[in-house]
Amino acid sequence: MRRLFYCTSVSVVATVLVVGIFASTANAAKDNFVGPGWHYTLNLNAVEKGKTADMTGSDRHTIFVAFSPTNGTVVSRIYLREGDFQVCDGNAFDPAFDCAGNQIAVQGATFQLPNNTCTDVAGVCDPTTLTCTAGTVGLPCAANSDCDASCAIVNPEFTCYEVFIRALGGPCTPLIDTDGDGIADACATLKTCGIEDLGPDGIAGTADDTVVCSTESVLLVRDKGKPRWENVTAELTSLCLDTDLNGTCDTRVELFENDFEEIFWQFTNTHLRRAQIRFYPTDGDLCGVKS
Repeated sequence: MRRLFYCTSVSVVATVLVVGIFASTANAAKDNFVGPGWHYTLNLNAVEKGKTADMTGSDRHTIFVAFSPTNGTVVSRIYLREGDFQVCDGNAFDPAFDCAGNQIAVQGATFQLPNNTCTDVAGVCDPTTLTCTAGTVGLPCAANSDCDASCAIVNPEFTCYEVFIRALGGPCTPLIDTDGDGIADACATLKTCGIEDLGPDGIAGTADDTVVCSTESVLLVRDKGKPRWENVTAELTSLCLDTDLNGTCDTRVELFENDFEEIFWQFTNTHLRRAQIRFYPTDGDLCGVKS
């Protein structure tokens, strides 16, 4: 199997996903307002005790994940499959099943969503340094075409839909230090990760997996006052990867256009009880995500 990425250790979040409705329009969160057009809503509610009921094979709109009753962190995985928006398995506390009823991991929930295609980025080759300054930035080159990229590193644009998130529930005190500066800045984090190699046992979610995560994270904090929306399209529908291990992202890939064995959203949670995610088709619904 071709390896593009390097292993990075990861932790997972605890939260619950409640899937909601579908709506249309390329609504951006202008003035922190996400409009009422066609959208698919995913509500996140964290619970302390794991669910035991079978939550597969139905038209449910909820995924249950973990909540920490102490000051520690808890982690949950939401495995991702390509297809129309649908919750395949709503329980992150037991084995994960896809929408066809096949077990895909030892533990986790499963959510299905369309691939969000990146808008191609034209490359620019600096004739003096012979390195790419746009597209696949930093790579050696002889011509602009050597630098063409399918996903921009900074401010990427996507063809199919936009994704917005807001923290809900009661106010929470940040307990997670996401940048190592000794200051807690999040009640929960959400990032996209992939399993590059399932290891000798061939099973997702076990200790021999080779896992890599995006360098980007969604930081969730519930303050007092009106909840605010944040555009998280890049964080939740692509992975920005540090392939040369220099501490910065140098390659962005779409969710399902890569060599990963499995893709999942990783939630790390302390005291966040609820959040909400909305998916809005772009103008004209170019990818047919409403169908």
